[in-house]
Amino acid sequence: MGVSPLKPGRGRARCLALMLLAVLALVGCGRDAPEARPGVATPAKTAPAVAAMPSAKTVTNAPSDEPAPAAETAAAATGTDANAWQMKPRGAAVEAGGRAWVLTRGRDRTYTDANAVYHLYAHDVVSSSGNTVTIRELGGGSFRVPGLFVLPAGVPEGTTLKKGDAVLAEWASSLKHAVVIGRAGERFKIRYTDLPESWAEDKITAVKDRRQLTLQRPGLHPGNFAAATIDGATHLVLLLTEGDGRWLVRRFAGRVAALPAADLKALPLRPRLRRGQKVLAPWVGMMYPAVVRSVKGSRVTVRIDGIGRDDAIATAVGQVMPEAPATK
Repeated sequence: MGVSPLKPGRGRARCLALMLLAVLALVGCGRDAPEARPGVATPAKTAPAVAAMPSAKTVTNAPSDEPAPAAETAAAATGTDANAWQMKPRGAAVEAGGRAWVLTRGRDRTYTDANAVYHLYAHDVVSSSGNTVTIRELGGGSFRVPGLFVLPAGVPEGTTLKKGDAVLAEWASSLKHAVVIGRAGERFKIRYTDLPESWAEDKITAVKDRRQLTLQRPGLHPGNFAAATIDGATHLVLLLTEGDGRWLVRRFAGRVAALPAADLKALPLRPRLRRGQKVLAPWVGMMYPAVVRSVKGSRVTVRIDGIGRDDAIATAVGQVMPEAPATK
């Protein structure tokens, strides 16, 4: 029996049916790959894993407006011996549990800015190793600094302090100068020489123990004042530390400089002064020719011409340079 030919309409319907079956078959073969939906991770076997991008909190190289923690800043400071004055690194003659004056500029423990303002504060020493000293922070914790910027402090047991001795003394933890005026048991009475003379007596006198005082020695020594020649003018500077024929000094307003030792002349700690004597005396960081008006204890009043003031200027004996060499 022969096969009847398909009618045109029925043939089109069969072709469409076959095409639909083929499409359904293809869709069925892809059911092993789940549909991607928001919030649902794609299994590793069907898509390569993509590492998540770190959040802003985990990007270690991202800049921040917040100051670096003290520990990180300290680590950065001790990781290099570089300093703005090209002074060679060295250790400090301090021991654990001792006292020291430390040159810093607040929480920044680096020394690469010669124009910054630096302060001298007293701290306890945690340890000292090589060219690095670990210092107890005033508010708790510790930090590390190069030994170059640490000055030993304290008067050792067995060292006598007598009336009239010039000393470095703590005042609100900062370094000041004073003279011993007496003793109170195992402690010492002092009078500060570089605090305002207008202050009441009880504000410029204090009782300190050995840890809070440092005996001064005549000559170029840390903590002493010196007259420095800078750009042809004479300046008053505070000696900090010496190395290779140069001194690191603290100038007026807290600026620090490195000067050749040949350009420095130590000021006498206890010069013999009299009324009418010609001296060099400080005014706003510089030394000017002056005439002594009066001497009372460690306080000296002088007349300085050329500074626009007719009244006498008060200063301390350790900041005056007599014309004639002093014997002590």
